[in-house]
Amino acid sequence: MLPLQKISISELLQNQDDYVIVDVRTTREFLEDHIPGAVSMPILTDEEHHEVGTIFKQVSHETAKEKGLVYAAPKLLDFYRYAREVVKSGKRICFQCFRGGMRSQSIATVVTMMNLPAYVLEGGYKAYRQEINRFFETPMPFHLLVLHGYTGVGKSLALEQLEKKNEPIIHLERLAKNSGSVYGNVFYDDQSITQKNFESMLYAQIQKNRKQGNNYAWIESEGKRVGKVVLPPVFYQASEHGTHIRLETSRGQRVENLFSDYSMGGRVDVLITATNRLRKRLGNSRCDGILAAIEADNLDFAIEELLVHYYDPLYEHTLDWPYATTISYDKPESLSILLMEWQKTQKEKK
Repeated sequence: MLPLQKISISELLQNQDDYVIVDVRTTREFLEDHIPGAVSMPILTDEEHHEVGTIFKQVSHETAKEKGLVYAAPKLLDFYRYAREVVKSGKRICFQCFRGGMRSQSIATVVTMMNLPAYVLEGGYKAYRQEINRFFETPMPFHLLVLHGYTGVGKSLALEQLEKKNEPIIHLERLAKNSGSVYGNVFYDDQSITQKNFESMLYAQIQKNRKQGNNYAWIESEGKRVGKVVLPPVFYQASEHGTHIRLETSRGQRVENLFSDYSMGGRVDVLITATNRLRKRLGNSRCDGILAAIEADNLDFAIEELLVHYYDPLYEHTLDWPYATTISYDKPESLSILLMEWQKTQKEKK
């Protein structure tokens, strides 16, 4: 029998590419938050975990352990087979539960008994969460290049282009699965995310950029809240103290930039629901006109109406920043090129 090995959260995160992390917590626990890249293989279902916990509190620890074994036993073969395939692939397998206790250690023990090397994350998810909290209590270790501009000007487009050019970016709206405003969920298909999961993905993106040796990152200007989640205060402060860049283009180009997002197949019902929420702000007559345009598939008109009467007045006050430069463009494909050329000139001046 091989010895059961333990690994600290810092060592695991530093060498995560060498490991397959198997999260044996329940589906509910995993969905609330998990280490990005971890594989969910619950040893107990949500219902089984609740029952075992109730027995633990109301009957006895030993009875709870026995009930847990009854539920876990039929799944042990699946864990062994999965671990075997991971080891064959040249990776190491690390089991993780909430505190690094019975759930992860029992699975890892079975795997090692079958002569396969296995690791257990010390402190489990709780240790990982402590690392996230610690990180977001210290100043950010990089400089942020913050893109501003009216809705549809191409801030997200710029980030996507920069990412393809291997520039370090942090796409906050993509991480939050919400682009803000009453139409925020249209672009992300009603996907939901928890605050903890958002912080985990933000942390992972920051660490990825740092491992690549970058001391800066491009981001889109955001308020403290992005959809349903809130930016960690130190990250928001870093964005406030970053270098601010304003993007400009014609209203026609802004309409074109937004068209593909608003015309997503099967999202007309969401557009209609969101537009109806604007009746107090825009008035019934204008809302009815926008709805008629949406239903007639005249999205260009609907988008321009929203830009003029909703988005631009709503975000006017957010554009008052000391800008380092203003980047104006006509062709969307030139946007990232213009940004990188400007950055290059700034580096040459230093």
